[in-house]
Amino acid sequence: MNRLKYCCASMMLLTFAVSAAAEDFTFTVPYSARGVPADIKTLRITCSALDASGGLIGVGDHDFRIPGGGDTMSLRATIKFNAQAGKQASAATRYKCSLYEPFGKFIAQKAGDPSRLEVEGTIKR
Repeated sequence: MNRLKYCCASMMLLTFAVSAAAEDFTFTVPYSARGVPADIKTLRITCSALDASGGLIGVGDHDFRIPGGGDTMSLRATIKFNAQAGKQASAATRYKCSLYEPFGKFIAQKAGDPSRLEVEGTIKR
């Protein structure tokens, strides 16, 4: 079965900001979820902060509910999180964010699968 056939969820440009708030990392991720099958009610965005070798510094996620058939608007999710215990937030040089269906009904959770939408890039401070 071609899961992408029905998938119109997307992520657009990602804005990363190191904030003065309590969290080490704040990601603002624009997304849209048009044409998602009616039985999918939840999507998840997960963002990871990585060091230069790809090691995980911190990770956070945000689940959001969508109406049956997807959402017709472009929206934004804000994901805030801290560096993991024993990790320094300043060591993060890259990010990766993924949009997927967290219960495996529609969009595969396997990294590298073309039905898992990902954006990644360099953290600029």
